[in-house]
This record gives sequence, structure tokens and C-alpha cells, in this order.
Amino acid sequence: MEVVCDLARLRKTLALVAYAVPAKSARPVLQNIRLTAAGDSLTVEGTDLEVAVRSSCSPVDVRKPGTCAVPARTLSDFVRDAGAKEASLLHDGSALQIRSGSDSGSLSTQDEAEFPTLPSFPGEGEIEVEAAVLLSMAAQTSFAAAKEAGRYAMNGVLVEGDAERLRMVATDGRRLSLTERPIRKGPSSRRSAIVPLRGVEQFRRAVEGVEDRAQPVSLSIREREVALRTPGGEVFSRVLEGEFPRYTSVIPKDPPNVAELDRRLLLNRIKCVSNFTGEDARSVRFVFSSTGLTLLSKSATGEGKSEMDARFRGTGTEVAFNPDYIRDALTAAEGTVGGAEVRFEFSDRTSPGKLLFGEDFCYVVMPIAVEG
Repeated sequence: MEVVCDLARLRKTLALVAYAVPAKSARPVLQNIRLTAAGDSLTVEGTDLEVAVRSSCSPVDVRKPGTCAVPARTLSDFVRDAGAKEASLLHDGSALQIRSGSDSGSLSTQDEAEFPTLPSFPGEGEIEVEAAVLLSMAAQTSFAAAKEAGRYAMNGVLVEGDAERLRMVATDGRRLSLTERPIRKGPSSRRSAIVPLRGVEQFRRAVEGVEDRAQPVSLSIREREVALRTPGGEVFSRVLEGEFPRYTSVIPKDPPNVAELDRRLLLNRIKCVSNFTGEDARSVRFVFSSTGLTLLSKSATGEGKSEMDARFRGTGTEVAFNPDYIRDALTAAEGTVGGAEVRFEFSDRTSPGKLLFGEDFCYVVMPIAVEG
């Protein structure tokens, strides 16, 4: 195998694939990436058997086609730090010789036949959605998934698609984030799967590499795997087994208290008042009246108070929340259509609060019991 390619393009390709490669593995070949030179492209593949990535660097000058498996981290680090505009890769059967300007190196290779065979993107049941939309949906849900090990189905994001809409949902049991958008095309019947957070993160990385965010990308939801195809390559993620919580039952229906607030201003006010909360007792009280909203916090070090305008209708009930949970949702709503404002709904101080950003993003958060 002999290839000459643009260094910046190769750097971008390797950075995407290397994320899927484990730093350590009981199977040493998994710490490698597979390089395949053919036609006018260099295809790079990596996997940890849970997430797999295939990305192509093209156009390149393929002087001799071939395949080899090479240590992912060393090659990626060399390409990252090299300073010339081009790189040449030559595999002589036992080692990969790489040169970029005055920088060069030699990497031992493994038998590429030992490298796992990656799946191909399936053609059936394809969901087509704009890159920017998928990127936004992932950002609006993944932060709410459970991070603690052993939460099983809640350690991922539920992805559901049908002929008209794509929906993503995540929850850690204390909060729930749901977003759905219209799509260009989808399967005739509903499909769903739970994608682990690592798979969602790899999807996000791949979509971020799409230069024209208005360009469509494709998702395929299958029983054991969810696949993503972008103009630059393909990502495959195993799915989590288990039953996702029945999220529709926890979303409040028509709470009596409703406030409409400026999203960015509320975010700033919460950041300010949360400075007076303690690490062991993260709580901010929301006190609504006909004239606006007052935010109150209290800890062993002092008390905080902040006020802002709000259009409110209801009984003036107050309720307390973990400010970090509210901040996460307000931040994730950045750029959402209709997200300049947030509609805040609740029933009483013991019931969940619901935040709505436009028509497509809903967030539910449990309250905190506060004395006095």
C-alpha cells in the first residue's frame, strides 16, 4: 500500500475514527485502525466492538492499493503534530512508513485479517434528517441521561422514528428531556432503540464534521444496532437492552400555573443566585407573582436573591429546583426555534415542573423539598 494525501484531511479523518478505539483491550488488534487504499480514497476503520466508525479520506493519490492494521494512537498523534501539508504512507508488509515533510516514522502493523469486519449501512428503513437538526436533538437530550453505571436503559438516549418525525428522549430518573422534529423521510412503521451515550457522542462527532449543516444525514434503527451515515463516513452503535421508562406518563398535563420568561435572562439570573447554594444542598426557590419571578437561595455561607419580569398566571405558588438541572435545559435550548422564551408550567411544590422551548423541546424536572 502506498498513498499520498493532504495532511489536514487525514488529520480530520483519524481524529473521528480514533475516538472509537479503546486505549486498552484484551484483544490488541482493537487498539489498531484499519487503513484501506483503493481508487482515490483512503478508508479508515476503528471499533471497540460497541461503537464502530468508518470514514474516508478523499481524494488521495493511491499509488498502490492495499490494507493494513496500524496502532491508532501513535498514527493519530503523529499526524496531529506533523507540520507539512502532505503525508505519504507506505506499507511494506511488516511496517507502515509515514513521512510528512521533515518528519517521519515507522509503525509496526498487525495482520489486518484479525481486525473485525465492520457492518455496512443498511438501505431499508432509512431516516433522513438535516445534520443541524440531528446535532441539536442530541445536544438537547444526552445531558439528561443517567451517567451512573448500572442504570441500564437510562444510560442511553431513546431514538424513535416513523414516516414523519424523529424523537429523542433521555432521563436519569430526576429529570427528562424530550425533543422531536419533522424529517425528510422515514420508515413506514415506527422504529425505536436505546443508543448508549458513547454511541450518541460518536454520532455527534461525525455530524459536526459535516461542513454544510443543512445537508441531510441518514439514520437506520435496527433491533441490535443504530447506524448513522454522513457524507464523510458511517458510525455504528450497539443498542442497550432493557425497557425504557414510560416517559409519556411523567410529563405533566395542563398544569394550572404558567409563566413565560426570557430564556437567556433566566439563565443569567439562575447562574447568579446559585452562587449562594451549597454543594450538598443545591436548591433555588422559584417564587411567582403577578408581576414576575423572584429566585431565592440559601446556604451556610449566605443568601441570594434575584428578580426578573415574567408573564404569569396561576395561584402564585412557589417551587424549588436544583439550579444545575434548570441551567442544563436552558443552555441546551440555545438556537432552538422558539427558544428565545421558555414556558414554565407547574402544579405545586411537590409536583414536577415542565419547561417548554417552542413546540419541539420539552423538559421535565422533579422539585426539591425545602423547609420554610
